[in-house]
Amino acid sequence: MNKRMYWGLAILIILLIGVFIVMLTRTADTENEIVYNPNVEPSKNNPPPAEPGYKWEWHHNHWDRVKEDTPLEQGNDTTLNTEEYGVTRQGTRYLKNPAWADRADAHAIPTGPPLEIDWSTWANLNTWFPVDWRDPRVWESYRNFWGFDRPHVNPDGTVPWRAVLDNWGTPLQNFRNVSLVVKYNKRIGFRPTPEQFTEHQALVARYKDAQALGNDLTAASLRSQIVVLEKSAQGELPDPTSYFSTGYGGDLDLENLSDDELRRINREREAIGIRNLYKRLGIEHLYEFYEKPRF
Repeated sequence: MNKRMYWGLAILIILLIGVFIVMLTRTADTENEIVYNPNVEPSKNNPPPAEPGYKWEWHHNHWDRVKEDTPLEQGNDTTLNTEEYGVTRQGTRYLKNPAWADRADAHAIPTGPPLEIDWSTWANLNTWFPVDWRDPRVWESYRNFWGFDRPHVNPDGTVPWRAVLDNWGTPLQNFRNVSLVVKYNKRIGFRPTPEQFTEHQALVARYKDAQALGNDLTAASLRSQIVVLEKSAQGELPDPTSYFSTGYGGDLDLENLSDDELRRINREREAIGIRNLYKRLGIEHLYEFYEKPRF
């Protein structure tokens, strides 16, 4: 070969190496960002710092940076969506209502002895308690009992929610056009943590596979593990046969809805109310497990 051919081969090799390096370091926009720190051993209990719009997911031995799903609308007229909290003199944490930002009484520091007001007497009566809201101690008393600020009347005379108690004395916000379970019974049953539930579902899947393959010994062993896990994770659960829901609003055009459409809408709203019940009980991960589709 002459010198020109050698130079050509050398340039070609350099170009191929460059392309290979680019392909190795290239990451598609849709891929998760894998985070490694050579100075820190990755730990499942120590995720990287939070970043707006993203979340960290642990995969095998590293953290993946993935985009968060866009949250769905929670409902109509839900003005308490800022998740800003305050603390009363008595140490009660309460959810603030930004609609009262210009109300001086709502932000004044109470002085003097706290007021003793029995808010439960007026709960669920859908009427205003005859008190003097110009007194900051009234706001303090309300917040101590309910754990959130009182609703603000909209310009059209409606309120975004009503303060109610369920049959167990739990203070709740009943939002417009959102079904709320206000009465239910309790029962004892399988109430696993999210981690125990994941383990349970994996055991059940393996048990079904063993049965399908006719592997009786494996199936029996897995069944024993399932029983032990279920017995070790007992707790209080809502009784699905005891729900009583309430709601208010009036956004539906009832005159133009067929009976079937109205029943479907009511079932959908009831399902939302029941899911919210599971959420406030801290067992939302069990909703699909215990509740059958109602529409």
